Amino acid sequence: KPEPRMICGVGVIEDYEELADGKKNVLLRGLSRIRIDEIVEREPYIKARITPLAEEISDQTQTETLGGELRRLLAEVIFLREDLSDDLLTRVGMMTHPGVVADFVALYFEESAETKQEIMEMTSIDARAKRVRKLMNEYLRGLSKPKVPEAF
Repeated sequence: KPEPRMICGVGVIEDYEELADGKKNVLLRGLSRIRIDEIVEREPYIKARITPLAEEISDQTQTETLGGELRRLLAEVIFLREDLSDDLLTRVGMMTHPGVVADFVALYFEESAETKQEIMEMTSIDARAKRVRKLMNEYLRGLSKPKVPEAF
């Protein structure tokens, strides 16, 4: 079994799907970020002493503005990628908390597990939203570039 990350999310399993290879896709409704202080048991599953990590908001207006920017960037991505459903934008539109928007967009569009973990460890909503905004802008630049034929 892999070692758990010392900073991680806690949530409730909403749904899961067993895959042909024995793995599972799990839909988790996140409740909180936590720090593992001590692992007290490993079998049959990990039990730990934890400390909940409070989210930090430095400027409510700036935080809400960043959340709006992430929604706009997501709309641009959906417009440029025909394979994405408008339902995705509807789902994000129903999210009122900028931190939740940042987490969702990062989870959906970032491929690197290391970057996702880096974002998970950020307790500042502003810092998290700014990091995700940067990632989305880079992603959009990649989508906007004209494709060069393979012959060149």
